[in-house]
Amino acid sequence: MNFWDGVQGFGLALACVVLFMTWRRRVVARYSYATLYLASILLLDPLRAVFRLKFGLLSNEYYLAFWFGDYFARLLACLVALQFIELALEGSRLRIARLTFLLSRLFVVVVSGIAFISYYVPRLADRAGRFEFQLFIYLPATLLVLLAWIAYGRRGRSELQPRLLIAAIGLSSAVTLVSLALSHFAVVMNGHTPLTLFFALHGGPIGFLVMAALWLYAVTCLGPADAVEAREGEFVRASGSLSVLAAVFNRAKEET
Repeated sequence: MNFWDGVQGFGLALACVVLFMTWRRRVVARYSYATLYLASILLLDPLRAVFRLKFGLLSNEYYLAFWFGDYFARLLACLVALQFIELALEGSRLRIARLTFLLSRLFVVVVSGIAFISYYVPRLADRAGRFEFQLFIYLPATLLVLLAWIAYGRRGRSELQPRLLIAAIGLSSAVTLVSLALSHFAVVMNGHTPLTLFFALHGGPIGFLVMAALWLYAVTCLGPADAVEAREGEFVRASGSLSVLAAVFNRAKEET
């Protein structure tokens, strides 16, 4: 076991702590897709190990399980971004119905599933096909996360917890995307430089570790946005009640 295996293992252990704290802080329902996304990453390696032991390293079953796991995780990342966009637009003047977001998620699932099965699966045996597939699953997720970040910024939402969660998943996706691009560029140019080799081998684990650490801080140290808004609403209602009572008291005082 080398240093980078330890980094990857520490990242997975940190993700387990994040899931536990998400449940303990009772924010699973608010960030349901983010929770599923993190859980899917934790389950990928054990499931791949089961397929490898049962069918063999060079079997078609293990080959499909390996790539389908990546597809499923990145699909959940897209759904996470759509959920954060929905949260960012809550209470906006656009008044986008919840059904619209449900249909958008269904559209993403159906279109990406058809493209994956009909176009990318037959091309996974080719190096160029695998690179196209990795761009197909990582680039849309990264762009959707960026849109979610922009939506929070444009709406002027000040909740730190969801914004940090968005930044964490966006950073992880961007680092992995850069590592894939550099690795493919090195193959095309017939040679790895130390920088491209480092990113190709360790970009993904580093991005995941940073994401898990930021998520743990967001879930543990920052309060959920709905709780903050509820306290603000209670303060407004209390202020309104006090002002009404003061007005009634002054009116009675004038009449007497």
